[in-house]
Amino acid sequence: MLAPAIIPGAFWNWNRSQKAPDGPEPWHRIRSSQRPLARWIRRRRTAIPGIALRWIGPFGFQENSPTRSYEYPWCFHALPIVPRMSVVEIGAGLSGFQFVLSRAGAHVVSVDPLINPNPDVDWTFPEQDFRHLNRAFGTNVRFIRSTLQQAALPAASLDRAYCISAMEHIPVTEIPPLLDEIRRILRPGACLVLTVDLFLDCSPFTSKDHNQWGTNVPVAKLAEAVGFSLVQGNREEIYGYPEFRTDTVLSRISEFLCHRGVLSQCAVFQRC
Repeated sequence: MLAPAIIPGAFWNWNRSQKAPDGPEPWHRIRSSQRPLARWIRRRRTAIPGIALRWIGPFGFQENSPTRSYEYPWCFHALPIVPRMSVVEIGAGLSGFQFVLSRAGAHVVSVDPLINPNPDVDWTFPEQDFRHLNRAFGTNVRFIRSTLQQAALPAASLDRAYCISAMEHIPVTEIPPLLDEIRRILRPGACLVLTVDLFLDCSPFTSKDHNQWGTNVPVAKLAEAVGFSLVQGNREEIYGYPEFRTDTVLSRISEFLCHRGVLSQCAVFQRC
């Protein structure tokens, strides 16, 4: 499915309780109006006392698109989170979602090589920042600075994988081995909860292959090719299915959450 223009009230409440997607409103205003100050503070995360970190919340340390207002709560509510379940988040950077999963009782591994798709946005951080945030939030997220394939997680060891608006930044040729690795580390019947940006200025909407952020990935076709099946999502709104039509998407554009020509595809795939 494509994220709708009208965000459900339950999702707004979740965002408010988790201070997502950008931290509390005063902090968000500082970040929006005084970017140099906000960047300076983010670079000094390890010097910020735990009480201040808890006020800012786990989502206050990475710049996020407004579409995350829907994506984060959707991913959290797409499937029940059972205490002590084992999950991996792929390409999270320093996003707050991994800490929310840990606070919900999941055992979380975060895997990210931290390669910026755009030099104007700083998504990198020293690993001591991660330890500092874990202490402040009372979480225990295990961070691995690596690609998922290089992380070599045990086969069939995880109950769920999350990948939130990261796959579109990866070269298309590298996505099939990534999906194959996700399938390998998930237990049979486990699920991949996925959001993928859909760029209106790239193919199949235009002749352009990619933009400064990445490319449109036929994720449905690639996921099913390596042994995943769709269990949540609308085939007409997920690129890679034959039911997906660009003219239909464009004719319904007012129905979808769109930020600067970017829509958000949301889907749950199950390991066959």
